[in-house]
Amino acid sequence: MWAAATVAWAQYAPAGDRIKTSWAEDMDVNRVWAEYPRPIMERTDWSNLNGLWSYAIEPKSAAMPRQYDGEILVPFAVESSLSGVGKSLGEEQVLWYKREFTVPSKWKGRHVLLHFGAVDWQADVWVNDMKVGMHKGGYTPFSFDITSALKKSGANTLVVRVYDPTDAGYQPRGKQVNRPEGIWYTPVSGIWQTVWLEPVAETHIDNLRILPDIDRNILSVGVETSSESPALVAEVVVFDGDREVARGRSVNNQAVEVAMPEQVKLWSPDAPNLYDLQVRILRDGKVVDQVSSYAAMRKYSMRRDDKGIVRFQLNNRDIFHFGPLDQGWWPDGLYTAPSYEAMIYDVKKTKDWGFNMIRKHVKVEPALWYTYCDRIGMIVWQDMPSSEKCCEWQNRNYFEGTEFDRSAESEANYRREWKEIMDYLYSYPCISTWVPFNEAWGQFKTVEITEWTQQYDPSRLVNSASGGNFFMCGDILDLHHYPGPSMYLFDAHRANVLGEYGGIGYPMEGHLWAPDRNWGYIQFKSSKEVTDQYVEYAEQLLDLIERGFTGAVYTQTTDVEIEVNGIMTYDRKVVKMDEDRIREINSRICHSLDKPVDLASLLDEMVDRDALASYPDPSYVTRQFSSYDRASVRPDTSSWYANWDRTQFIRTDSIEGRREFVVFDAEGPGAITRFWVTVADYSGKGVLRFYIDGSATPQIEGEPLSILSGHKLVGAPLSTSVAEATDYLQRGHNLYLPIPYAKSCKITYESPSVKEPGEFSGECFYYNINYRTYERGTRVVSFSMDELEKNRARIEQVQKQLVESGRPDSLLQRESLTRTLAPGDSATLRLTGTRAIRELRCALAAADFNQALRSTVLQMRFDGHTTVWVPLGDFMGTGNRLTPYKSFYTEVRADSTLSCYWTMPFKESCEVTVRNLGQEPVGLDLSLYSGDWKWTRRSMYFGAGWTEYNHLYTGALRDMKGTDSQFDINWVELSGRGVYVGDAVTLFNTVADWWGEGDEKIYVDGESFPSHFGTGTEDYYGYAWCMHNPFDHPFIAEPDGTGSTQCGHVSNVRYRALDAIPFERSLKFDMEVWHWCSTWINYAPVTYYYLCAGGTSNRGAEAEMAARKIATHKNDLVPNYPDDNRVIEGEFLDITLTGGVEKSQTILPMQWSNNAQFFWLGAKPGDKATLTFSVDRAGEAQLSAVMTVAPDYGCFDLWLNGRLIRSGLDAYAVALGKQTVDLGKHRLQAGDNTLQVVQRGKNSRASNTCFGLDCLIVK
Repeated sequence: MWAAATVAWAQYAPAGDRIKTSWAEDMDVNRVWAEYPRPIMERTDWSNLNGLWSYAIEPKSAAMPRQYDGEILVPFAVESSLSGVGKSLGEEQVLWYKREFTVPSKWKGRHVLLHFGAVDWQADVWVNDMKVGMHKGGYTPFSFDITSALKKSGANTLVVRVYDPTDAGYQPRGKQVNRPEGIWYTPVSGIWQTVWLEPVAETHIDNLRILPDIDRNILSVGVETSSESPALVAEVVVFDGDREVARGRSVNNQAVEVAMPEQVKLWSPDAPNLYDLQVRILRDGKVVDQVSSYAAMRKYSMRRDDKGIVRFQLNNRDIFHFGPLDQGWWPDGLYTAPSYEAMIYDVKKTKDWGFNMIRKHVKVEPALWYTYCDRIGMIVWQDMPSSEKCCEWQNRNYFEGTEFDRSAESEANYRREWKEIMDYLYSYPCISTWVPFNEAWGQFKTVEITEWTQQYDPSRLVNSASGGNFFMCGDILDLHHYPGPSMYLFDAHRANVLGEYGGIGYPMEGHLWAPDRNWGYIQFKSSKEVTDQYVEYAEQLLDLIERGFTGAVYTQTTDVEIEVNGIMTYDRKVVKMDEDRIREINSRICHSLDKPVDLASLLDEMVDRDALASYPDPSYVTRQFSSYDRASVRPDTSSWYANWDRTQFIRTDSIEGRREFVVFDAEGPGAITRFWVTVADYSGKGVLRFYIDGSATPQIEGEPLSILSGHKLVGAPLSTSVAEATDYLQRGHNLYLPIPYAKSCKITYESPSVKEPGEFSGECFYYNINYRTYERGTRVVSFSMDELEKNRARIEQVQKQLVESGRPDSLLQRESLTRTLAPGDSATLRLTGTRAIRELRCALAAADFNQALRSTVLQMRFDGHTTVWVPLGDFMGTGNRLTPYKSFYTEVRADSTLSCYWTMPFKESCEVTVRNLGQEPVGLDLSLYSGDWKWTRRSMYFGAGWTEYNHLYTGALRDMKGTDSQFDINWVELSGRGVYVGDAVTLFNTVADWWGEGDEKIYVDGESFPSHFGTGTEDYYGYAWCMHNPFDHPFIAEPDGTGSTQCGHVSNVRYRALDAIPFERSLKFDMEVWHWCSTWINYAPVTYYYLCAGGTSNRGAEAEMAARKIATHKNDLVPNYPDDNRVIEGEFLDITLTGGVEKSQTILPMQWSNNAQFFWLGAKPGDKATLTFSVDRAGEAQLSAVMTVAPDYGCFDLWLNGRLIRSGLDAYAVALGKQTVDLGKHRLQAGDNTLQVVQRGKNSRASNTCFGLDCLIVK
């Protein structure tokens, strides 16, 4: 809200003809600094008093003027161009301001506060000729309650008198001097930040003191009010976005201590997470006043590293602070940027250049500047603006001289202003370090001032004298050395930093404050020279970091007046260095103390089961590139189920004349974690190339299958094809060797046998590539063949660990029970303390063992919350058939021992219950093996969810372009923060056709399009081409493939280690149901995940489902008896063969009943197919068979219940067709009847001996 009427531009013009920024050139004088000025404590109502005021410069002794000299644009200092005045204020002069304002009528009955962002230096204020207050200090906000001075109605008059002696006085003034030269700049006098009005209640919130404690997970909010009363209740409500996550209250002026969510989000430069706050004071349950604010959970500290060097830490992790010296001067506004957009531009560019810190040099900025640093993730070292003159300076050793002796008045003023600055900035998360003195300028009583600063704010570090006189106090030894970096002193007890270096000069014509005079510590004449020197110094700094530096400051962000050593020109119109080059080296420096992600660390993580139980740090997202059909765009269209999932690429690149299809293209930092491929019509002439970090030369190059599964890079199991019993070219080829990259990775496939992308004829190339993208700034060592060779020994160890069984029992504590569970009975093991289960082992004994695998349920409660409810067989990946196999996370043995090795931590207690939901007793032998666990904010609870889509109809039609009868089913939906770590599916197939053509679709954090879109269920589980051959592997398995393309049981398993999927808010896993036949199946997915406290799953107890009798025969699910039309589908008959192969065949133009037929191929003369069907009562019935005829069909005899009813039936025909064969009237017995088909060869024209039965008709 604006209190003044608009003023025409013609009444105002900037003063002088010096260079200006583009923001000044485009400035709207009617809306100067229109932003709400105090976002750390925001109210909705306010009125902005910026704009044109009257001004007068008068002798110091003069009374309030009657006449004014002209107009001045507030909030720009009188010396600045943008003020419209451009005049200096002498030591014996004062500056007067005057303007009128009105108070909105809706504020009636409320108190009105008059706020000043900052006035340099002493301000006396009158409203309607009544003095309302005085303030000394040029850098901090102040306010007065002017309610009593206001008129009842109409305009009010505001007058401000400013006295500012600059360097003729003792007050803090930074680099302002009355005679600018060298590193000393133009004075700044008067109002230089926003002036504004705010209505408040009589009792209102005056200030907030916000202090996070990440070790206790507490956010403390001190709510300071205008008056104290024991009846006042302070309330703080914490929001993460729109969601309330915590709240707290206090009385008696105590700080509100808010218990933050257990999985609190921490603030850092790479992840500047902020929580919004609503702060209220209440009396008798009614809100008296409220403000909006924000906070961050973060911690600044220090610790010794393993070399004994003291390092900065952020959130208990080592961090190197690196940023520019930022003086915050502007050629047109001096201390005041032309606009908010201009002010934050410097910070934004600093972030873009790869810095993580700013040293705010001997100046204090408006509140909005610090809020922007909070939001963008920029650490700030805050200097105290210097005062007085430089005294004796010994910066090459610890001080041995006599410290500067200030006057009592000067000392008192310093202490008061320093305290005001600390109070003003206390709640801003970005500020890590207080800097009381710079280079001995006015440095006095160093130890005393330092210790007071530490005591007043123990939550931050104190750099007692940046480049000044050094004493054994504070947290930091801060050296200054120009131009190049140097470590000429080292303090083994404190953090060592290079507080200033660089100053590389480059005067750029047309962008100079004083074209005839300028300087830098070293000067060059081109951007390349300046950049080269910058990078050279940065490389030297990296060496010194190894020796002990833990922070550094480069001089400086911009040129300032005649200093031309900025990264940018003074007018911000030119960046003088190569931004890409400095960004790269700066990022390396900022992350130089990070533990790098490299091949070795990824291999270690792969075999560290505990790692999955903690939310990733550094954080990453997991995504997938695949050859999914690009026609799948929207889920509300039939093309969502399009199935041409091969030879689909991102694009085609021409590289050195080669046609290379791009299958993967991602910016780093990241890592490829799984690469799966299968092929069809494969020529073997293709070449796979990995281009890492923009290199024109591939780091990996070769024939694809040799790279992925042919052990060209590594051996098994990191490089494997499955299953071994399957023809090699029909296997799934899996590479689990991680491929990290710092900047980028592109993978291409070149093959002369691929006609065009998406073309089905010719070679087909199917792929799924899972990869991580780490949070910005994560230090990653890129893959190279040298890295691979360097890690050979570790690779061998990892490969051995992956195939070993279990965990060493001797290191774990065992709890066990043995019991026979009657139907409905349960048994429970309870653990207490902070521990983690690292193996769960059980054995079952039951008359119907397969049924017991389903109806015996595992339930697990951690800290009072049930997170696991899954039938034991499904949980262990074997489904409802005991099939021995071994993975890195589960193992099923032939002796019925079932083991899992997930790490399952808990903070206080755990209950593991096994329930018998079946109809018969079950013998149980249960053991838990647990060990110590350190619970942290990243610790997560293990969870597993199960459901069965019982008697699921697979849909009526199939088409490769997709049809409306296809659909997705949900496996799980998770909310909260967590990591998805695997799944298994148990299925009973009822026809002799492939069940798993459907693609996985995984949506992370509310995605509208899934970041994981696959190419088929078998591809997802690591194999290919519908194969039934069982296999196991550390991360993928098909323990039982019986029902893959025949009737029967199927179990598939996939566990995720490096390819786990973290999520911040939600994860939804859908699987497309694509069965090649229309039928009914049982389909039971189990999913595995870790959730932070408060996370939820849509899967819970399903006792009725688990208690159901399992399907053991196709006719448990599909009918082999006549339907309402007296039809029995051929593919649903109970079929037994003595030779040949059974298939359920679909050819849509044939229009078979149910779009399928029983198809028998490969039979030899004498082979028999016994087809069992059932009728409900005995009696005469007319039988007909709808049969297929074709050029490759043979001759057959038909027998009904042991009697020959048709001899020599010839199914040959010139063209594919069908015919109804009258089998006559026969007596059928109640219950089962058999139609036996006996192969009798073929006629001379037939090419094969096939047989096809669409359906039987029984009337």
